[in-house]
Order: sequence, then C-alpha cells, then structure tokens
Amino acid sequence: MKNLNLILIIGILFASACSNKNISKTENELTMSQETEEVRDISSIWILESVNGSTIDAENVFLEINMTDLSFNGKSFCNNIFGKMEPEYKSKIKFKNIGMTMMSCNEDLMAMEIEYNGILRRISTYKIKKDLLYLYDYNGKLVLNYRYVDTKKEIEEVGEIGVYNHEKTPLLKLYDIWGLKQMLGQEVEMSKNLILEMNTKEMTFSGFASCNRMFGSLESSAENQLSFTNIGATRKLCSEMSIENEYLENLRKVKSYQLKGLKLFLLDQDENVLLEYIKID
Repeated sequence: MKNLNLILIIGILFASACSNKNISKTENELTMSQETEEVRDISSIWILESVNGSTIDAENVFLEINMTDLSFNGKSFCNNIFGKMEPEYKSKIKFKNIGMTMMSCNEDLMAMEIEYNGILRRISTYKIKKDLLYLYDYNGKLVLNYRYVDTKKEIEEVGEIGVYNHEKTPLLKLYDIWGLKQMLGQEVEMSKNLILEMNTKEMTFSGFASCNRMFGSLESSAENQLSFTNIGATRKLCSEMSIENEYLENLRKVKSYQLKGLKLFLLDQDENVLLEYIKID
C-alpha cells in the first residue's frame, strides 16, 4: 500500500512539473511574440472619411503621420493640429501632447472640432485594410476612418493637382506653424511673438507680427515660388512698432522659399534670405 501511495505521489509531482513547464513555455513564447512584433509603419497623409460611423464630407480634414519621429500634424475642422504618438505592439497606438492653433470658426465647426480632438485622445488601436486606416478607442469601438489618396492617380483621372502628397505638391510641406528665427540675418527673440501659420490648402496665411494679428493670401505659380499678397493686420497700437513694420515689409518682398529640415527660408527676387523660420510643434 505504501509503495502504491509513493508511486501516486511521484506521478502527481511529475505531472505538475510538466504542466508548469508547459505554462512557462507558453508565457515565454507569448512574451517574445509581443516584444518582437514590429509596429506597422503608417507614415502617410490620411483624409478623414467618417466619425463614429457617420460619413464626413470634409476633404480638408486630414492627419499626416510620421512614424520616424513619432509625430503627427494636420487639419481639424477649423484649426491645425499637431502632437506626438506612442506606438506599442500589436497595432496599439496613442496620440498625445495634442496641440492646435487658436483660430475661431462658426459654432458648428467648432463643435465638430472639439468632438474630433476628444476622440483622438482616446485612440488605442489601429488597423489598415488596403487604402483605409481605422482607429479604435479604448473599448475597441471603431471611431475614426481615414483613406489614403493616390495623388498621381487623381491627376491622371481628373487633371488636377492634389494637395495631400508631399512629392507631388511641395507646398503642403509648408502647411504648418512657423516661428521667426532671423530677419535679414539678425537673430529675433522668440518672445516677440512673430508667428506665421500657412494654410496651403486654402492658400491663405495668418499669424502675429509682434503686436498685431496679420492675415492674407498665398500665391505660387511654380515649384519653390511663393508670394504673400493682400497682407492685412489689426490696428492695435503698441509701444514698439518698428519690428512689426519691418516684418510685414519683408513679407511683401518674398518671391520664393527653401525648406531644409525643420527650417524655412523666405527669399526675395534676387534669392537673398529675408526671413528664416523654425517649425513649431
């Protein structure tokens, strides 16, 4: 009887050891799978198609995702947006440090923008199917749907230049907020509030000229050509207006641009650098 009990105990211990070994192996394999699975590169420009299942007719609302530096920017329903991303394994991703410009629009657009930006903050997972990008919230609900547009194909079919492909439309690279760093080769204090925001979708610009808010139109007839026209400004009087007057005068002289990394150079007709900016995130 004692021998039988001993055999049973040994058998139970052996089975338990094998079971623990298999569990350990399964856990290790799962951990390795999670650690080695790569996050899919979704770097591109994605145009918003739907929000919470409702189709959106707003081709100017888009996200530009850059997985190299884990950043994003784009256009919301009213303002430009920008921020950082935090990718994880198995197509999990978070949009964080979300910022935006402060332009005011009508109540309907502002309501849609508030809803849209709130949804972005709750994104947890993404999936790609062909030319579509799906974003899901923490509960696994599909909340945002985007599509990729092949600009080259659109040009062939429609005969028009698209606005969402960097290679085909270089001006889109200027669709951002820029802080003035130098004017006529002289350093400018960032505290002077010399901000330029360009909307190359609508070919307009706005910003601050140190004291007053400025605005106007953009014109470009060839690659790297750029002019600021119909320049206007508010009429607030400040103690020091010389910097603002000089800044606006230099904007009127701009005929072309150069883009080098995060730096933007605006040049006159003789290709002299008038203004140097740095991209603001």
